[in-house]
Amino acid sequence: ENRKLRFIIKYFRVTSIVHIIYAILDVVAGIFFGGILCIGIIPLALHLIVSSIIFFNRFDRIRLIESEQKIEDYWTALEIGSFIIAFLSVIVAAMFA
Repeated sequence: ENRKLRFIIKYFRVTSIVHIIYAILDVVAGIFFGGILCIGIIPLALHLIVSSIIFFNRFDRIRLIESEQKIEDYWTALEIGSFIIAFLSVIVAAMFA
């Protein structure tokens, strides 16, 4: 019901999807074309750092009930987990390259 929280959750959802797509493409490109996409982890990392700073400051200003806080924690963990998967894909792609 919280409009700001809905926007942030949609943003985390899209970011997580981008991380997973990058991880898949990075491994596939690592197998067939060398490690050309490995450099793409740098913009993903910078984006994660900047967006985390912005959104965690927003979370401090938003009053959330307990159920909304659990949803926010879940999607935050999912976004960070998807970045870790993208980071690990760089290691896998580098091994194949």
